[in-house]
Amino acid sequence: MKKGFVNGGIRAALRFVASVALFSGAALMPVLPVSCKSSDDDELKIEGETNGSSSEDGRITSPKVVACSAVSASAVQVSFSRKVSVEGITFTDADGSVFSIVGDSVSFDDSGLCARIALPVSTDVGSSYKLSMTVFDADGNSQSYEQEFYGYNAMPARLILSEVRTEYSKDKYCEFVELFALRGGNICGLTLDTATIDGKESLFPFVFPSVNVSAGDYITVHMRNSGNDAGAVSEISDKTAAKAKDSSPTAWDFWVSGDEKLVGRNDVVLLEDSDSNILDGIIMSQSSRKEWSAKQKEICERLFSSGIWKSGIEISDVIHTDKTAQNSTVSRQNIAELSGLYLGKDDIPDLIPTKTDDWIVTKSEGKKNPGATPGLPNSSVKAGN
Repeated sequence: MKKGFVNGGIRAALRFVASVALFSGAALMPVLPVSCKSSDDDELKIEGETNGSSSEDGRITSPKVVACSAVSASAVQVSFSRKVSVEGITFTDADGSVFSIVGDSVSFDDSGLCARIALPVSTDVGSSYKLSMTVFDADGNSQSYEQEFYGYNAMPARLILSEVRTEYSKDKYCEFVELFALRGGNICGLTLDTATIDGKESLFPFVFPSVNVSAGDYITVHMRNSGNDAGAVSEISDKTAAKAKDSSPTAWDFWVSGDEKLVGRNDVVLLEDSDSNILDGIIMSQSSRKEWSAKQKEICERLFSSGIWKSGIEISDVIHTDKTAQNSTVSRQNIAELSGLYLGKDDIPDLIPTKTDDWIVTKSEGKKNPGATPGLPNSSVKAGN
């Protein structure tokens, strides 16, 4: 089974478990993205509740759920790996009520691979729900699925990556990833992924809760919190609630619980929507690094193939982090340009390319021009100048 940056139902389940552990702050409830998208080779080894033939390596060949997403407040669309019939569908509401879904609430498209399921009640953004079913293919192979998802987000915000601090010092400062809202809306279900730790699984992805942001807002995810700082409160309605170091009264602040290193100098940072589609991403490395780990290379290739990362993926092509420090961050330099094109507009393109030249490692010049600016416009002073 693939770990870390994985696709499919495994990925969605990991997001749900991780979000339970990661969010800190009173009254902040975790949510689960609506994605169960998997690649063709993401076969699941599932014990029990399975009736299907197996290949020589033991992989189950029963029909699979390929994608699952809410398409309206009262409907879910589910795609399958092959033509199937569906039985025993149940929907669990946010309050725990369970409803059986009858056959006339399910309709397949002409391909027979995609079903639209009408829900018995409307869903609310930020609330979590559950869909269970058993699917059968023409050969009699079957598989039971249980998919958690959250309510339909009718007004998703459009975010881009803005700034990354890769360094940490105990009780002094911690790593962060800052984002910028080109379009206001709800950030529920957007996820932040990193690939920082070779050979060790991080606690990510971080799943954003249901929060309404405005165009021009900054959102800072502080990448660790040992629990010692009572002011490290994740903000869901009040930008001024957080009082910890690096929080901003004019930005949205979120903290990741725990003390693991989740972003570093040799890293890939991805912003994804609830269907695991990449919305933005950057690749960073120390110039002395020889090569990527196998996992990181796979993620670099995925970002490059998305068309968002326009520079290459060789170490010589990416953002070099040799000079990052507490007040020297990896900072985007074309926020103003992108704001001029898209700020507050509805017709923002799905793909906004970025490249190495759009980013610098900043230089701190004291309080007058700090290199690290969480929740504020980025510095334009480059380290080494």
